[in-house]
Amino acid sequence: MKLEAWLGAVLGLGPDRSELVRLRVVGSLQELGQTKRKRVLLFLHKFLAEHQSVPLLQRTTLLKSITSILKGNTGHLSRSLSKKIISMASVEMSKLTGINDSHRETASKLLLTLGSNFPTEVFTELQPLMERRTQANFYVILTLANLCSENVFSVVPLLKPVLGTLFSLMHQEVCRRMQWVMCYALGHFSKSILTYASVPPPPTRKNPCASELSSAFDVLFHSWSNSSDPKMVAWAVEAMGQVIYLLPSLKVENELPTLIPTILSLFQKTHSDLSITKGLGGILHSAQDRNSKLLLPHLDNLLTTLHRQICLAMDQPSSPGSEDLQNKILGCFQILTPAHAQEIMKFLLLQLEASNEHVQLGGLAVVNHLINAVPSTMDRYKHQVMNCMAQPVLRCSKRVKGFLSQVIYTLASHNYLALQGGGELIRFLVEQCALAPGGGEEGGGPTEERGGAVTDGELRRLYERLLERLAKAQVIDDLLWPRLLELVTPARCTGALAAVCGALAHLGWKKQQGGETEFVLNYEEHAQLPSPQTLLARLLVVSSSPLEGEGRGAPALALLRVLGLNIHPAAVKLWDRELPPLVDRLRGGPELVVQGRWERRLLQLLAQTLEAIEEEAWIVRLAEEMARQGRSSPQQKGFASKCLGVVLQHTQSQQVVRAKLQAMLRAVRHDQDLEREGLATGIGYCAQTHLDIVLTVLKAYSRLGVFRKTATFYQIMKDQKSIEIIHEKSTLILCYGYLVLHCPQDKIVARIERDILPNVLNHFNPKIWGMRVQVTDSSLQLSLIQTISLLARAFTGKGQPAGGLPRKTELLALLEGFVRAEGAGAAAAIRASGRLLAAEPASALREHGELVRLCLARTFSAGEEISSEALLPLDDLLKRLLSLELSPTGLQWVFGALVPWMESSKMHHRETSLMATLHLLEFYLDAADFSQQAAGFVALIGYMVARCTDPSRVARELAVQCVCTLLCLLEGSPADRDHREVERLMGGLREAARGALYRGCVDLGNVLAARVSPRRVTALLLAVSAGLTDERLNGSWAASVVTHVLVRKRGAALSEVPRVAEFLCRQLDSVTQPRVARLLLHSISALASQRTLQVLPHLLRRQPPLHMDAVWRSLLRDDALARTTIKYLLGCLQLMSDGHSQDLQPVLRALRTMICSPGSKSATHPLYPQLFSVILLHLSSRVQICPRESLTTPQPLAAGGDAVEILHALLRRGEGSHVAGREVWDLIRSPASHHEGFMLLAGGVGAPHLVGVVEQLLPFLAHRQEGQRAAVVACFAQIVHHPMVLDLSLADTLVGTLLRCLIDPSPTVQRLAVRGLGNAANGAAQNIGKYSTKLLSALIAVIHKYWKSNHLLAVEALSSISKVLDSLQEHFGDCILIDVALAIQPLLENEHESMRVPAFQVLGRLVRFGRTQGNRALREHLRPALVTSLLQLNEHTGEVAKVCESLLILLGSGDAGQRLQELGPEGGALGDEARLSRVSDRLSEDSAGSLADHIISCAAFFGSPRPEMRANAVSLAGLLMGHGAARFALHPTADSVCGQIRALLSDPVKTVRLQAAATIRHLYMY
Repeated sequence: MKLEAWLGAVLGLGPDRSELVRLRVVGSLQELGQTKRKRVLLFLHKFLAEHQSVPLLQRTTLLKSITSILKGNTGHLSRSLSKKIISMASVEMSKLTGINDSHRETASKLLLTLGSNFPTEVFTELQPLMERRTQANFYVILTLANLCSENVFSVVPLLKPVLGTLFSLMHQEVCRRMQWVMCYALGHFSKSILTYASVPPPPTRKNPCASELSSAFDVLFHSWSNSSDPKMVAWAVEAMGQVIYLLPSLKVENELPTLIPTILSLFQKTHSDLSITKGLGGILHSAQDRNSKLLLPHLDNLLTTLHRQICLAMDQPSSPGSEDLQNKILGCFQILTPAHAQEIMKFLLLQLEASNEHVQLGGLAVVNHLINAVPSTMDRYKHQVMNCMAQPVLRCSKRVKGFLSQVIYTLASHNYLALQGGGELIRFLVEQCALAPGGGEEGGGPTEERGGAVTDGELRRLYERLLERLAKAQVIDDLLWPRLLELVTPARCTGALAAVCGALAHLGWKKQQGGETEFVLNYEEHAQLPSPQTLLARLLVVSSSPLEGEGRGAPALALLRVLGLNIHPAAVKLWDRELPPLVDRLRGGPELVVQGRWERRLLQLLAQTLEAIEEEAWIVRLAEEMARQGRSSPQQKGFASKCLGVVLQHTQSQQVVRAKLQAMLRAVRHDQDLEREGLATGIGYCAQTHLDIVLTVLKAYSRLGVFRKTATFYQIMKDQKSIEIIHEKSTLILCYGYLVLHCPQDKIVARIERDILPNVLNHFNPKIWGMRVQVTDSSLQLSLIQTISLLARAFTGKGQPAGGLPRKTELLALLEGFVRAEGAGAAAAIRASGRLLAAEPASALREHGELVRLCLARTFSAGEEISSEALLPLDDLLKRLLSLELSPTGLQWVFGALVPWMESSKMHHRETSLMATLHLLEFYLDAADFSQQAAGFVALIGYMVARCTDPSRVARELAVQCVCTLLCLLEGSPADRDHREVERLMGGLREAARGALYRGCVDLGNVLAARVSPRRVTALLLAVSAGLTDERLNGSWAASVVTHVLVRKRGAALSEVPRVAEFLCRQLDSVTQPRVARLLLHSISALASQRTLQVLPHLLRRQPPLHMDAVWRSLLRDDALARTTIKYLLGCLQLMSDGHSQDLQPVLRALRTMICSPGSKSATHPLYPQLFSVILLHLSSRVQICPRESLTTPQPLAAGGDAVEILHALLRRGEGSHVAGREVWDLIRSPASHHEGFMLLAGGVGAPHLVGVVEQLLPFLAHRQEGQRAAVVACFAQIVHHPMVLDLSLADTLVGTLLRCLIDPSPTVQRLAVRGLGNAANGAAQNIGKYSTKLLSALIAVIHKYWKSNHLLAVEALSSISKVLDSLQEHFGDCILIDVALAIQPLLENEHESMRVPAFQVLGRLVRFGRTQGNRALREHLRPALVTSLLQLNEHTGEVAKVCESLLILLGSGDAGQRLQELGPEGGALGDEARLSRVSDRLSEDSAGSLADHIISCAAFFGSPRPEMRANAVSLAGLLMGHGAARFALHPTADSVCGQIRALLSDPVKTVRLQAAATIRHLYMY
C-alpha cells in the first residue's frame, strides 16, 4: 500500500502548470517504474481509465511518464498489460473532443515505444482507426508511417490494406495537413518496402503493393503536383521520388518524358527547394537504374537547371538547410556522371571558363565533388581538369579563390598536381599566403554575415592551412620539397615566408627522417633553386624581424637548421647547437624578443658560422648575396648592412672590402634612420679587422661624396644647408661612433684625437676657408649625440684605454647646449650626458648642478603625458650622476634636485618625478655599500611619507614604493624587500576617498613602526613630523596620520623625548588645517601616555603657551593618562603653592583646561577628593587672613580665577550644583568671607567623596599657613553637618579634629572649629548622646575663656551650644546643663546685644529641659532668668526684646505663660509702670510661693551697670513687694531689699532715681 500511496501523492502534482514540476513528476514516476514496473503501470492505467475527468495537462503528463518507463523496457512487459496500454493509448490518441495535438502526439509516441516489441498489436489497434475518417486520422497515419519505418519486417507484410485505405483517403481529403501526412506516409512506406525487398532471400513478390502505389503515384503526379500551393507540390514531388522505385519499369518509361520537364519547371530561379531536389534525385536514380538512355534527351536541361541550382545554393551559405541542399544537388550530378561523363565534363569546363563568379563557383563545386565521389570516372579527365584550372587561377574573384583552396586540396589528394599546371597552382597557393594578414575590402564580421564575401586575411588563413595540410600529406612531398624552395627568395612571396618556411621545415625533416637521398638539393636538375648563400642571406635577414609576417622568424630559423647540410656541411653542428634555443625563444612569446639583442644574437651566429666555414670564395659569394638583401624594408636593409659588415670582417681580400664599403655607402638611403644605423654598425664591424681601409673609405667619401657638388665658396656654403648632404654627414658621423665602439682599443686610442674627433666635429660644424658654418639640423644633432654616446661607451667600464676620453669637457658642454636648445635631440642629449659622465676621467658630483637642472626642466616640460620611454634618459643620467658619489650624501643631493618637481602643482610633474626618484632609489639599493652610514635615509622617508596622499593615484603608489625602498636602504638588507607588502600598501592607497587614504596611511605607519630600529625611531618621527606643515597636496594629512601611528606604536622606544615633544608642539603652532591639528594633538597625548614624566614637565614649561589648551584637552582622550596628568599637576600645584602666582599660572591653566572640558568627568571623578582639596587649599593660601574686627579694606583674591573655575566645573558636574551660584565665588574672592565660601563649597561635596576629602585635608591641619588650616577647619565644620557623617564613620574623626582645633593659636580657626562642633549636633544627631557632654564642656570652656576678650568666639560658642541643645531629647538630665546655665548667666546682662541674644537663645533651650521633674535643680537655676527676661522686655533693639518675649513664654507654665504672652503687645512701652504692674499682678497670682525669690532676683540687678536694668529692677521689685507684702514682709531679706531701694534714690542716673521714688509708694507696709 505504500507504493500506491506514494503514487497518489505524486499524481497530485500532475496538474501543476509549471513545466519544471511536471518534469519532476515524470522523473519520479520513471524512478518508481524502474523497480516496480508492473505495479506502477497497472496503477497508472487504472487511474487513467477510472478518472476520465482528470485535467488534460495531468493526463498528458501521465502518458509521458508511461512512455519514459517503457522506453527500453518493453521486452519485460507482459502481452496482456501491453494490450491494455496499447488500447488506452489508441483511445487517448483518437479522442475527438477534450484533447489537443500535444496530447495526441504524446499518445503516438507511447504507441511507437510499445511498437518496438509489439508492432503487430499496435498495427492491429491502429488500422481500424483509419477508416473512421476523423481529425484523429492525422496522428493515426503518422504513427503507422513511423511504426513501419521502425519495424520494417513486421509491418510491411501488413501494409496492403492500409495502402488501399490511404489511396481512398487521397481522393477524398482536401485538408493541407492531411495531404502532408499522406505524402509523408507514402515516402516512409516506400522506403520500408524497398528495405524489406533488399534483404535476402528475396520475397516471392517484389512488390505486392504495386497497384496501390501506382494509383497513389498518379494522384501525386497528375493531381497534387499541379496544385497552386508550392509546399504541397514539394511534398508530392518528394513522395514521388520514393514511390517511383516501386513502380513498374513500363510505367516509369511512360511517365518519365513528362515527369522530368515537369519537375525541372518547378525549380525557381531565385531559390532551390530541398524537397523537390530530393524527389528529382530519386527519380534520376530510379531512371538511371532502369535505362540510362531514358535521361539523354533531358540531359542538357538537367545540367543547366542543376548547375543553376547549385549556384543559387552556394550564394546562400547561411540559409537553413543550405548544406543539405548542396549535397542533394551534387548528388544528382554524381548520379548522372558515370553514364554521361563526357557530356558533363564538357559542360563543366565551359562553366569554369565563364567570367561570372557564380558560374565559376558552381562549376568548381561540382568538379570538386565529382573528383571525390567518382574518382575512377574522373581519372580519364585529369589533364582536362588541370587545364581548366588556369582560368579560375588567373582571373577569379576572392570568393572563388576561397573555394579554390578546397579544390586544390582535392586535386593534391588525388595526385592531380603532379601533372602539368600543378606548379602554377602551388605558386598561386604561396601567393595567396602572401596576402596582407588583416587586409579586406568588405569589412569585418563572419563570411556568412557578409553574403559569402571573403577578405584577404581570410584567404591568407585558408591557404596557410592548406599549405600546412599539404606538407603533412605524403602524396606530394616530392613535388613540394624542391619547388617550394624556389619561392623562398622572391620578394613577392615575403609575406608567405612563415607558411612556406614552416612547410619546408616539416618536409625537410620528413626527408631527413626517411633517409631519402632527395633531401640533398640537386642544383643541376633544379637550376632555378636559390644558391646556399642566397638561402642563408635571405633567411637571416627575414629572421631579423621575427615577429613580422605572422611570426616568420621561428619557421625561417627552423628551415635554416634543416637546410644546414645543403648550405654548408661545416655549419650543421653549429646550427644544431645554436638554432633550437633561438627558435624556442621566439615560440615562447613576443615579450622574450628585444629587437637589438635579437639582432646581435643573429650577427653572433653569422660570425660563428663564417669562422666555421673558413672558405674565402664562399664568404665572398655570401657578401655578394648579402648586398642584395633587405630591399623590402629599412629595418631589413639595415640588418643586411650589419651582416655584410660581419662578412667583410671575415674577408681577407682588401679589394673586396673596399668595393663593398663603397657600395654600402652609395646604396644606403641616408634619410632612413634604420638603414643609416645599420650601415654605421656594419662599418664598425668591418673596422675590427680593416680599420685603415674603413678610415680611408670614409674620408674619401666625405670628400668626393659630401662635397661632390661644391665648386665655389658660395656653392659650398649653400650645399651645407642641403638636406641630402646633411643626412650624408649624419651617416658619416654615426659611422665614426660605431667604428670607435667596435674597434680594438689598442688600435683606436691614437686615432681618436688625430682622425676621428676632428672629422666628427668638422662634419657637424664644418670650417670652410677659415669660417665655421653652424648647422642646426636635428638629424645631424642626433647623429652627433649618438656618436658621443658611443664614444662614452667605449671609454666606460673595465679595460678602457688609459687616460680617458679626450676632450670630454668639450663634448659635455656640447651636450649641455643641445639640452638647453630645446631641440628634438634633447632626450638623446640627456642620455648621452649620462654616459659621458660615467666615462673617464671622472668628475665631482656637485660640478654638474646646472646640467641636472637643465635636464630636469627639459624632461618635465615635455607635456601632460611623459612616457616611461621619455623618462629613461633622465633616469640614466641621474643614476650615473649618483654613481659619481654613491653614498647617502650623494643620494640626498640628487634627491634635492627632484624635490621641486615632486611638489609641483601639475600632476604629471609629480608623477614623473616620483617615478624618477623610485628608479634612483632602486638603483642605489642594488649598487650601494650598506656599510655606510644610513641615517640620511630617515629624512628622505619623512619627506616621502607626505607624498603618499597625493591627489594622483599614480603618485601615491610611487611614493609608497619609494618609502618601502628607503626602508630597505635603512635596514641595509636589499634581499628582504617584501613586494607583497608594497602591493598591500598600494592597494590601501588606491582609492582617493578620505577613509581609504586614512587606512592606507595607518598601514604605512604600522610598517614604518615595525621595521625601523629603535635607534632610528626618534629621527624618523622628527622627519615625518617635519611634514606636518606641508599643506600642499595633503602632505600634512599623511604626516599627521603616520606621526600618530609612530608615536602610538614606538613612543616607548623614543629618545630625547622633550625634544620630540617640543618639536610636535612647535609644529602645532604652525598647523592650520583642523584635521591635521586634531591628529597632532592625539599624537602628543599618545606620547604623553607612554612617557608621562618626560612630556608633562616640558608642556608646563612651554612658552608661549599657544594651543596649549588644546594639548591639555587632548590628554583627556585616555582616562588613565588624564588621571596621571591631573595627579602630576596637582602635585606640582602643592609643591609650588608657596611660590609666586606667575609660577603657578601654567599649572592652574592646565588644570582648568582639563577639568573644565566636557569630557573630563570620567577622569576627574576618581580624583575628586584630591582635586577639591588641593584647589581649595591653593585658594586658601592665596587669601590673607583678616579678622572681621580688624578688616579695613577688602583685598580681592589674587591669582584665584583659574582655581575658582576648576571648583566651579567640579561642582557644576553634579557634585554640588546647589552651591555653584555666583555669591559663593564672591565670598571666596573676599578675604573677609572666604571661609563662608569654603564652607558652602564643602557643603556641596557629594557623599561618595566625603571620606576622600577628609583624608586629603587632615594632614594640612598642621600646615604653617593659617589660611590653609582655616580652610580645612571650615570644610570640616561644614562636612560634620552632613547627614551621612555617621554612616560614613566620620563623626569621631571630625569631632575629635575640631576639638583639637580649639587650641589653635588662630582665632579664625578656633571660631570655625566652634561652629563645626555646633554643626556636629546636626550631623551626628542620631548619636548625639555620645558627644553632647564633650561638646558642651568644650563650648562652656570657650565661653569662660573668651567672653570678655573675643566676643565673636563667645557668640559662636553660644550658637553652637544652641545647636547641641536642640539635638538633645527633653528627658536629657545631665548636670552639664546646670553648667551651661551658670555659664550663660553673666552673658544675659552683657553690654553687647550680639552677646545677649544668643545667650537668651541658649537659655530658651535650657528651659525645655527644666520642665521635666527630674531637672528640679535646673529649674531653680533658671528662675532668675525669668526676672532677667522681664527686665529686658523694654530693650531698645528688637532682637533682644523678641528673644525675651519668647523666653517668657517658655518660662511660664501653661496658662501663666499664655497670660504673660498676652501682656506683650498692650500698653505701649514695656517700661511703663502700668505694664509692670500687670506683670507683677500675674506673677503674684501664679507664683505666690516663689514671690520672694522673684523679689530677691530683682534686687540682684540693683547694682547692674546698665541704668535701664536698675530702673526696671527697682520698679518691678516694688510692685512685687506691694502685692506680696503680707508674705514678704516677714522674709529675712525684706529689710535689706528696702534698704537697697532707698539707696537707689541717690543713683546718679535720673531715670533710676525717679523709678526708685515711684517704687517707695508701694512699700508703705514695710
